Amino acid sequence: MAEGSANQITFGILSLLEGEPYRQVREIWKYLEEKYGLVAVQAFPHPHLSFQGGVTCCVEEIAENCQWLLDRLDPIDIEVTDLGHFGDRVIYLEVKPTPNLRQVNRLVNEYLAMRCQSLFPLYTPQQWVPHITLAVDDLTEDIFERVWSDLSRSPLVFQQTLHSLCLVGRQDHSCYTIVREWRLGR
Repeated sequence: MAEGSANQITFGILSLLEGEPYRQVREIWKYLEEKYGLVAVQAFPHPHLSFQGGVTCCVEEIAENCQWLLDRLDPIDIEVTDLGHFGDRVIYLEVKPTPNLRQVNRLVNEYLAMRCQSLFPLYTPQQWVPHITLAVDDLTEDIFERVWSDLSRSPLVFQQTLHSLCLVGRQDHSCYTIVREWRLGR
């Protein structure tokens, strides 16, 4: 994620995995850390599905005025179908892009577009690929091939209902923290 100036906060809106899928992804992260030294994905220590992010000077305004968005969302069903990658820099779990999931992404984008200085282009509805990141940024070409081979042997496949929406943020190069979490359900 891009970093802003001293007054700007890089943020995201996402849903946390829960229960057994959460535990399994954390185990994969631990395995990748111990075997390959990969830790960048843990800049936010909770396995999750990101809907959008960007840069703002007032993350509190996003958190305080979120009712419009929350009124339009129910718990979110996801299905993890396979392992995927973006080049040799990111390995992830593919999340099936259902119409409901795409609607959540669209609504989050609409909400944030009215309140933020900039949004991440790859998370706009036209570009967004729903995924759960397993390794990011600290992969090298050599390590990528080994990790891909390891993880391809037994890909994680599951279905889950996500019951929360979180606003996370970080300033400078600190770790992301949860600013606000909301339970979904009208």
